[in-house]
Amino acid sequence: MSVCCASLACSPDAPTVSSDAGRDRAHLFILRMWTEEPAAAATAWRGKVQSLPDGEAYYFRTWEGLIAHLQTMLQAGSAGNGSSETQHCNQ
Repeated sequence: MSVCCASLACSPDAPTVSSDAGRDRAHLFILRMWTEEPAAAATAWRGKVQSLPDGEAYYFRTWEGLIAHLQTMLQAGSAGNGSSETQHCNQ
C-alpha cells in the first residue's frame, strides 16, 4: 500500500513561497514510513522523522505523535537548539 500526500501540495490553501523567501527559516526533514504486522491481523504503520543536518531523530506510531514532535522540532530549531539525539515514542 502506498501513501500519497501530493494533494496537500496542490491544495488551494497551500502556502506559496518565492525562491528566496524564508530560506533562513526553512527546515529539512527525512520521513521514513513502514508497516509492521503485530500478532493481531491488523497492519500498523510506524515511522521515523529526522531533522537535517543536525540528525535529531524521532520514532512514532501515530500521526498525532509525528505532528506533535515536528512542532517541537520546529520550535527548537527557531530557538537555535542543535542537539543531536534520537527519541522513541509510543505515540
